[in-house]
Amino acid sequence: MQFSPHEMKVWLGKTFGDLSRPQVTNFSLAVFGMITKRSGIISELVRDVRITGSSKHKHRRKRLDRFLANQRVMPERLFAFWIKWVLKVFVKGRYVPIAIDWTTLPGGRQCLMAAIPFCGRGIPLMWRILDHWESIKDSQNRIEERLLSRLLNIIISENYRPIVIGDRGFGRATLSEFLLKKGCCLS
Repeated sequence: MQFSPHEMKVWLGKTFGDLSRPQVTNFSLAVFGMITKRSGIISELVRDVRITGSSKHKHRRKRLDRFLANQRVMPERLFAFWIKWVLKVFVKGRYVPIAIDWTTLPGGRQCLMAAIPFCGRGIPLMWRILDHWESIKDSQNRIEERLLSRLLNIIISENYRPIVIGDRGFGRATLSEFLLKKGCCLS
């Protein structure tokens, strides 16, 4: 399936209604680059992507750098739009399986990810990245519960029934009680 940067821009504008027009343009540059280049390296993302007003590679890179450093663009605010779209497109029926797990990223960062299992992979719904375990001022349990609380509030408000799937690291009684109060279960 072929698609253009313009089609990406239109889709992102519809999906993430909270972004301004320049933010949608820059976001589409990043997403289109990640999809076509299969990379997260900024200079690769902007190579060969043509957008209005940025004819040279160095201008597109500078534009994307400024967008990613923009303090007004908070990924956390975009989660709700993304989750609602993923639910509408990928979930058939009322029940939503949500796989959660911690993973280590390059540089010693830790990532708590919540995703919908799909065709042997996971479609990310929400995540939290921490620089180092040593710098965590909060407990790991509280971090997990906060992320799940935000995620479950969005899913339940859309009239879906979540089923949280976790490995043995999530098999604690306090998490089960927390999830039962939210109206879902831990598998």
